[in-house]
Amino acid sequence: MIITNWKACLIYLTNPRFLIGLMFDLLVSPLTLVLYLLVWLFEEKQFNRNVNLDSWFGHDTSKPPILLFHGSGSTNAQWLFARYLYLQKYYNVYSVNYNSRYTNIQSIEELATESNKKLQDIINAYNPTTKVTLLGMSMGGLVASYVAETFRKNSSNINRVITIGTPHRGAPALRFINIDKPRLSQMCPESEFIRSHQNRLQETKHRYVCLGSWNDIQVPYNYATIDNAEKHEHFFGHVSVLVFPSIWKTLFKYYYP
Repeated sequence: MIITNWKACLIYLTNPRFLIGLMFDLLVSPLTLVLYLLVWLFEEKQFNRNVNLDSWFGHDTSKPPILLFHGSGSTNAQWLFARYLYLQKYYNVYSVNYNSRYTNIQSIEELATESNKKLQDIINAYNPTTKVTLLGMSMGGLVASYVAETFRKNSSNINRVITIGTPHRGAPALRFINIDKPRLSQMCPESEFIRSHQNRLQETKHRYVCLGSWNDIQVPYNYATIDNAEKHEHFFGHVSVLVFPSIWKTLFKYYYP
């Protein structure tokens, strides 16, 4: 990636609110790196099955299922903190893992196609009327939304779509960068994918919950929310948001269908 407009990029990055978010992100970076290393060493491979059922905590049909979609450049290690302290109390927790170590899939549409196979396996393991919550972080929210809006067969099985720091209107920082990866170029505000995404959301019948922050340097609040969603504003940065308990308390009322 090459920065194409340094002046505009510096003006954007020196926004005082973004510096607050960046401070939070830097604060949690050591913890994030440790979590990623632990999962890379001990857990990640067993969760990299696109079509086989793999709940992190066994299969207990008394709990509703949730399917997690991680962000670009990350793995499902991104959810390690949240899953142990919060999500496992309320859900059977499942995840997709589209880490580039294991797949050559490049576009958001392709990621959604593979993710939909996991969703179908979850439905099959429960019953035809099961309601699954989709939770996506950053780009993962775009993948989750594409699954919900495009694959009609499973549409009635989706409880709601929850997104955190998702570039529903694009990621403005990408305007200043020459990008050679399709999934990143798709997240530019002026991309055809974002325009199509907005059109799909205008006609959606699904319930959306969007969390965003004005301090998010990658996806500010106005880019992370959509008109017909329940919106929640937080104070943290793009990376740090997942490790602060207040986020999961905010989502508490959405834990059940």
